[in-house]
Amino acid sequence: MTDLIPIQFDRPGWLLMLLLIVPTYLLARRSIGGLSRAKATMTFAFRLFVILLLSVALAQPIWEKRGEGLTVTVILDRSLSIPLALQRSARDFLSKAIEAPDTREPEDRVSIIVVAKDANIAAMPDRYTAFDLTQDVADRTATNLASAVDLSLAIMPDDTANRIVLVSDGNETEDSVLEAAQVAMANKVPIDVLLIEYEHEKEVIFERIVAPARARIGQSANIKLVLRSQSTTTGTVFLTMDGEPLDLNPDDPSNGLRVELEPGPKVIPITISLDDPGPVQFHATFEPDDLSTDRIDRNNSAVAVTFVGSEGKVLVLERTPEETEYLVKALLESEIAIDRMGPGGITSLVELSAYDAIILANIPRWEFDDQQVRDMHAYVHDLGGGLVMLGGPESFGAGGWIGTELAKALPVKLDPPQTRQMVRGALALIMHSCEMPQGNFWGQKVAQAAIEALSSMDYAGIVEFNWNAGGVPIRSMAVPGHIPCRSSVISPVRSPPPSKWSWGTCPISARRCNSVSRD
Repeated sequence: MTDLIPIQFDRPGWLLMLLLIVPTYLLARRSIGGLSRAKATMTFAFRLFVILLLSVALAQPIWEKRGEGLTVTVILDRSLSIPLALQRSARDFLSKAIEAPDTREPEDRVSIIVVAKDANIAAMPDRYTAFDLTQDVADRTATNLASAVDLSLAIMPDDTANRIVLVSDGNETEDSVLEAAQVAMANKVPIDVLLIEYEHEKEVIFERIVAPARARIGQSANIKLVLRSQSTTTGTVFLTMDGEPLDLNPDDPSNGLRVELEPGPKVIPITISLDDPGPVQFHATFEPDDLSTDRIDRNNSAVAVTFVGSEGKVLVLERTPEETEYLVKALLESEIAIDRMGPGGITSLVELSAYDAIILANIPRWEFDDQQVRDMHAYVHDLGGGLVMLGGPESFGAGGWIGTELAKALPVKLDPPQTRQMVRGALALIMHSCEMPQGNFWGQKVAQAAIEALSSMDYAGIVEFNWNAGGVPIRSMAVPGHIPCRSSVISPVRSPPPSKWSWGTCPISARRCNSVSRD
């Protein structure tokens, strides 16, 4: 019943003040006196209005503006896991359902979100939304339904009821749509699922290539090709190494290997000799004899990489040969194989893996793009490669490497050190206080306060001033690490000889005095 009232209160407890109306009415009846009925009624009405106004004001009323429409956000899965024919069928079905005149009220709105690896807004919430999905999705190799649900919650209007329609096969590869659904449930947004069901009765999948991660030069590597078939079929397997085809069957002129597949997995072992150092990439494909037994050709290939080690090689990245002339000469004299190239020579992490170490010869950060910097960091952090950065006017912090990914792999910090310089000071106290009231007492207090402000590195000394001495000897300064002795402060010389002066020092740590006097 209360849902029909458009007014809500944040602090409804203050509405109990309305109970004051009863004692106010009884008080008004007893205090009518000689008032006329009209005046008594107006007085009671005024009191009633004040009580009502205070109670409602303290209860903090909120006027709710409610909409009559409904906003439906359609999330359409456009990933490659759904066959194109089923994607077209889902699009046509939704288009007819949205554009049907008997299914939408004048206040209803529709928004459209297409999702694959990323979620994109195809249409914002609007009353006249047309279901047009002619635009293509950038990356369809993955499915992130959770991002689409989060995006739909972000664009929903707050003046209508909201709900989500998810059209997908449910095969998500990133994040969790169930966690996103919990957020939608907390916001009281229901999710309707239009499940796209399909089944590939005849399909062959090239699952993977099992190859050793590392091998030595001249070693024979055992390669395993793993396929999986849903039905009995035949075909040919082809294998390339660094783009060059390998002859898997000398009797077959096509270099391919004929295979017969039964339902289930099949492993094809192959032995290959690795004669060249560096990264070796294997790429295998399966071609069926009957295309009807393998409807999807995108899953008919697999890739693997093996790193073949040799006697060792170092990559020198330089801008001019003159900068590394003596370094290269020293490396060659040490019988270390090297390759020299400029900053733009780095093309991939696989290429870097062929080297045991990388030397950056006075090259600034802006000579590399972001991907090259990430590859060099992964080369050190993930592959365990060596990294040497040579100093120079355009290296380290001066070269813009501070805060970069590669800076995390360096054993030194590129930020300049923050040091605090403490300057040694000297304090000379000239004490002449015996002619003022309590002069010795205040002279002692002033000297103590001044000395306590010094550090252990400062100089300090006390001179008992005598006007007849003709000046202050500078040699009365104390040695470092000593403070003036208090006894010299409180023992003024009343009338010393003109040719004499006295002073005292004591170590700060021991506070033990050593008196000094000199003619």
